[in-house]
Amino acid sequence: ALTFVIMIFSVVPWSDFFPAMERVTWGWFFPELAALFLVAAVIIGLVGKLGEEGMTTSIIAGMGDFMGAAFIIAFARGVTVIMNNAGITDTVLNSLESLVTDLSGAAFAVGMFVVNIPLAFLVPSSSGHAALAMPIMAPLGDFAGVSRAIVVTGYQAASGWVNLFTPTSAIVMGGLAIAKVRYDRYLKFVWPLLLLLFLLIPAVSIFINSFKNETGGFSLDSMKEAFQGQNFQAFWFSVKFSFGAALVGAVLGTVVAYAAASVTRPKWLRTVVTSFSGVAANMGGLPLAFAFITLLGARAGVLTNVLKWFGWDIYANDFDLGNPTGLIIVYCYFNIPLMVLVTLPAIDGLKQSWREACANLGGTTFTYWRRIGLPVLAPALLGGLMLLFANSFSAYATARILTDNSKIVPIRLAFFLGGDVKVGADSVGFSLASWMIIITAVCMAFYWLARRRAERWTA
Repeated sequence: ALTFVIMIFSVVPWSDFFPAMERVTWGWFFPELAALFLVAAVIIGLVGKLGEEGMTTSIIAGMGDFMGAAFIIAFARGVTVIMNNAGITDTVLNSLESLVTDLSGAAFAVGMFVVNIPLAFLVPSSSGHAALAMPIMAPLGDFAGVSRAIVVTGYQAASGWVNLFTPTSAIVMGGLAIAKVRYDRYLKFVWPLLLLLFLLIPAVSIFINSFKNETGGFSLDSMKEAFQGQNFQAFWFSVKFSFGAALVGAVLGTVVAYAAASVTRPKWLRTVVTSFSGVAANMGGLPLAFAFITLLGARAGVLTNVLKWFGWDIYANDFDLGNPTGLIIVYCYFNIPLMVLVTLPAIDGLKQSWREACANLGGTTFTYWRRIGLPVLAPALLGGLMLLFANSFSAYATARILTDNSKIVPIRLAFFLGGDVKVGADSVGFSLASWMIIITAVCMAFYWLARRRAERWTA
């Protein structure tokens, strides 16, 4: 324990934090640390009375445990030397420079995390991973104007996450062997934590950077600026637009779900509706935008030309797929099926005996829906509405193809991720993302609570 305390104390640049501690800043690195551990091993052997032979055997055995990592580091260093001498590193950096030069810190940090995941899987040794990745990643960070601390954070986060489950890690497989736990059982147990960490690591990084000012100190200015002026207008517009899209999708989706649950002929109708809803609810981005441009485009839209032939020009009254009305129509394609999938189980939970009991007590259809039907369906309906709101609020790809409206928060956030902002405004982009995460998380929490309450009637 004392050896590790000395190691930590010796590598910390104390003078950078406290100028008065310059004399106690040792500045040790690998040679000094190797000597420290060797001396510590000898002292432990003497204290433990291992004797000359036992001490030598123990030290050699301990060194043998690190031979695998040493070979990986040497191999990674060899790859680096070959790439440098052959000019491969310069070629790679030159090719990637144009891709990262205009990126903001937020986009670059996420990119570093994603890129380092496969590297961490192939090279589970953190030291070998660093020796392989850092010679390229660090200069890329310089090209992008991003602090090398962000590059290191991306590498560390990816390495730590992957080494929790990768089968190439001797620690993971050795620990499972000692505990007599099969690898597949371990994955079934740990995958929720892995998924949570995969989502939390970028989110935490975003929140940390959103509370920094231009000098790197703690500040709430960026969080406030993200909710002021044009940014506030963008949030207010996105909230109103997303609520409108969610409300239309919720109403129409509920009607379709009730029809599918009530109609008994033909028998295959419900299967078709649920199957189509499962596919359509997950459709978006470029394919969906292209489909609606083909259908309702201003010039070559098939339905647009058909309606013109009947004398109705839908573009005569300022209609456009990129304005709020047009986007709501496009969003209905995935919002309505999603609402069908959410409310159909709740509608199935309405028992016929409840309607019969209401009728026997003299209740009308209106009484049944006011006193029984709607109260039972209310949690599912409200939960579905919040889910559709979150879905519409966070949608980016489809809207980005159809419009350049910067009042839509995901599109506005893309400007910051793309570096289309003034120097030093990266923290505002992080803050926009933070507010989006907060709003979406609140909606999903409300949906989860509503869903749990709705399941009481479908159990």
